[in-house]
Amino acid sequence: MPNITPIPNGLKISNAHPGTVWPIIFSKLPEREIMVISSQGSGGDGIRCWSARNGNLIQILQDSDVGAFSMASAHIESADSILAAATEDGVYRWNLRTGERLPDHPDLLASAAWDVKTISDRDRGTVLVAACQDHMIRRWDAASGELIGEPFQGHRTSVKAVQPAILRNGKNLIFSGDDNGDILCWDYESGSPINFTHPIALGSTITGMSSITPRRGDSIISAVGVSGLLRRWNASTGKEIGSAIQLPTAAPSLGFFEHGGNVRIVTSIDDETITQWDLESGALEDDSLTGISAATCSSDEFCAIATGTFEGDIYIHNFK
Repeated sequence: MPNITPIPNGLKISNAHPGTVWPIIFSKLPEREIMVISSQGSGGDGIRCWSARNGNLIQILQDSDVGAFSMASAHIESADSILAAATEDGVYRWNLRTGERLPDHPDLLASAAWDVKTISDRDRGTVLVAACQDHMIRRWDAASGELIGEPFQGHRTSVKAVQPAILRNGKNLIFSGDDNGDILCWDYESGSPINFTHPIALGSTITGMSSITPRRGDSIISAVGVSGLLRRWNASTGKEIGSAIQLPTAAPSLGFFEHGGNVRIVTSIDDETITQWDLESGALEDDSLTGISAATCSSDEFCAIATGTFEGDIYIHNFK
């Protein structure tokens, strides 16, 4: 049984899962309690939703022993909020209010999916975007599961990560990274590739991508690979920001954290150390947290980092 204990500036959920907690995300949706949603990547006991404020178990999603590689939550206008999970079978969805698994649309199961994200479309509402095994990037209507347009094609190997980026002018881009370490950029609406003056590449199989639009400055895209190399770029120009950061191991998790006017890159590494790096300088700012997976939530209302461990525990660290 899970056991909740207080820790300095947060809480620990012991035995949240019988094994490794990965992936883990925050879900901050309209009119819903802020949740931490966790899975045991190899399957285990299903996808679990926890209160981010007190650690209480809210629900276990129905038929969710699916081996999720990535998860994303979204609010759908005139409907309930959903969770999407990328798996070897494709993308599955759940109703986050009822916990019920939504019908499996064949469009969502056309290929194994390694990563799934959401994007807000003013005409279509919420859209799911996934990195797929068959070298493609697909978009689906989050509510119906129907494919939107043609898949984006341009990668020569399996696409391992995908990341939407919203520019200051409101334009939506999609970045995608593959097994070769190549990163492509796409116009979200047309699916046309966007070519930068200097091609963006990492040089090794990409394990994660993230983006942020800071309160000040341009949108930033970052990527990390199996070699532990971490890079970040200006999403508008493709210009690299600072020097590459070399982690000691591959990074199972990657995200951004903005607090007190400072933006940090948050990564996990294989020895269960959570590292936080200054966005601009690339200097190591903190390595005191523990976990193999990490998720961040930065808002005026709630600011926290959640981590999951090999032993099945979850830590939620609050920042005032």
